[in-house]
Amino acid sequence: EQYIAEVREIIGMDIPLAIDHVGHISLQNGIRLARRIEKYVPAWLEDVIPWQYTEHYRQLQDATTVPICTGEDIYLKEGFEPLLKSGGLSIIHPDLLTSGGILETKKIGDMAQDHGVAMAIHMAESPIAAMAAAHVATATENFMALEYHSADVDWWDDIVTGVAKPLVKDGFITVPDQPGLGIDDVVDEVIS
Repeated sequence: EQYIAEVREIIGMDIPLAIDHVGHISLQNGIRLARRIEKYVPAWLEDVIPWQYTEHYRQLQDATTVPICTGEDIYLKEGFEPLLKSGGLSIIHPDLLTSGGILETKKIGDMAQDHGVAMAIHMAESPIAAMAAAHVATATENFMALEYHSADVDWWDDIVTGVAKPLVKDGFITVPDQPGLGIDDVVDEVIS
């Protein structure tokens, strides 16, 4: 809780603060944690318990005002369906590279929307995956955020050519209007 309080104090209340991977803990401890951090108004609390525990997710969501999120390790639409039907999530968090690709992630987002659940896309991979995620986000009505892990990697944008640089500017990715993902090429050093 101390870390969350310190970050919230620094960034203020206008910037969303998502709480990611505290590690899998028990349902009871997850509820305790969620209730303790309610006052910091987090955007979501992610992966507190294993995603396979559908009933526990419903109990966790029912016990707190904090939006509950999971999904970066779930494969295919069918994997998300029990959680969505249970009412155990406020936000799903698929990763295109593990959820089944561009079309499958779009279908997952649409299914979540049918259940009144938002979608934040997990993305800790290459600029190619980032562009794929940006295209899915653009085509999905319930999209809310794209996780981005490479802000401090100087060479990350240089892996590909043909897209606006920096790839992420002022918190946004410009989705190109060229065919495919809009990437011209992958830099030769990456291939070798």
